[in-house]
Formats: sequence, structure tokens, C-alpha cells
Amino acid sequence: MFNKYNYKVIQNKKIYYQEDGSKDNPLIVIIHGSLSHTRLYNQFTKSLSKEFYIIRIQLFGHGKSDPPDPTWTPKDYAKIYNNFIDTFQKPLRVLIGHSFGGTIALYLSTSRSDIKSLILLSPSISKIEISLGKLVLNYLVNAFVGITRYNMMQIYIFGTYLFFTNLLNHLGQNWKTVKSLNSFRDHSFTTTFTNNKITLIGAIADTIIPTDSITVVAEEKEVNDIVIIDGNHDWFFKQPRRLANIVLDRLNN
Repeated sequence: MFNKYNYKVIQNKKIYYQEDGSKDNPLIVIIHGSLSHTRLYNQFTKSLSKEFYIIRIQLFGHGKSDPPDPTWTPKDYAKIYNNFIDTFQKPLRVLIGHSFGGTIALYLSTSRSDIKSLILLSPSISKIEISLGKLVLNYLVNAFVGITRYNMMQIYIFGTYLFFTNLLNHLGQNWKTVKSLNSFRDHSFTTTFTNNKITLIGAIADTIIPTDSITVVAEEKEVNDIVIIDGNHDWFFKQPRRLANIVLDRLNN
């Protein structure tokens, strides 16, 4: 059901990733958010894999990727992931970051000139008003729904095994990382935006990154391409084709 994981060692750290599409196609890199998973993007990558070569980075401390250093800031993540992307020896055409992954993507973009489109999905570039417990619960609920292609009745019937074997085990083996993420909830992004192809996407029902914070940051940083979706923090797991259309539209304009 899922693509096999590969890994590269960068600065003595294993980075696991999934890849979709032909290596001859333009490169898209996805950085998921805290307490999320590369598997949640299966349907999104499937819809674009004929046109692009897509790399889904498994965040440090998630799944099989090595844990991060406790002293790391988003800048440290960005520096290592930038070196990781360079190993593919291809121009980076699209960089997508969600939530904390959006913060990393933003820092990463400031050191690259080859990005044609930077798409930030509810990036955590201002203080996050949510408890760690609620963040964990949000992850479990959305991950459960996001990696299935079943309707709700089928989810109730077939989903229990998947939920307990995959999601709870994944969360349990990374509990130290989960706790360390608490420190990032107060992070505010201060670096100047240098990429003029930024698309900021917020969601009306997002209780983690409110749309107000998205619009304020866009105004402060003079970002003109803002999209507000009728959904929650993880809307694109349930509407993968909509996100794919946004990517294609930005590349064609």
C-alpha cells in the first residue's frame, strides 16, 4: 500500500524519505508537520507522480528518522534538509511545508535560488495556541483518516487494526520527540522572506494556526498570494486533489 522508505545519512543523522515518480521529472519536496507522517500524503503524491519526482521527508524524530538534537532550532533542521536535497543533484522546483514543516521550509528557502514555488500550509510562524495533548489527539485522528481510502463505515470496520498497530506504535517510540516539540510552540519567525513565489495557505476552521495569524504575517512580510480554505489544520489530507491543483496553478503562472 505504501512506498518503501529509503534513507540518506547527513551530518551523521539518518533521514528517511519516500519517493514518487520518475527522477527525470521536476523535483517537489514535502516537509510534514510535527506529529504527522509522510504516509498522509499518499493520495496527494499519487495525483502528481506522473508529472513530478516527489520526495517526502520524514521529519527528524518521526518514524525511523534519527531523533533531533534537543538544542536544534528550525534553522538547524533547514540547514541539514538543504544538504539532503542537494544530494539529489536536481533543481528544487516546488517546496511544500506544513505547520512546523512550513517553518523549516521557510528557513530553507532563504538559502536557495532554484525554488519556483514555495507553498506553506498553515505554517507555524507565530505562537501556537494549543496544548501538547490536543496536538497529539489531532495527529491521531487525522492520521487515522488521512492514510485510508475507505468511507466512514469501512473505517469503523477495518481501521482499528491499522490505528493500533501503526499509529500508536509510531507515536510511542517517538514520545521523547513529542515532548521536545513543546518548545517549538512559542516560536516566532523573524527572518526576512526572500522567495517571491510564496503561497500562504490557511484554513478557516484551523484551531492550531488561526487564519488571523496567516493574514498578519502575510501583510508584515508583503506576501500577496494568500489562500484561505474552508477546512481545518489538516484539510489537504482529505482534499489532496485540491492541493495538487494549487501546486499546478502556481507553477503555470
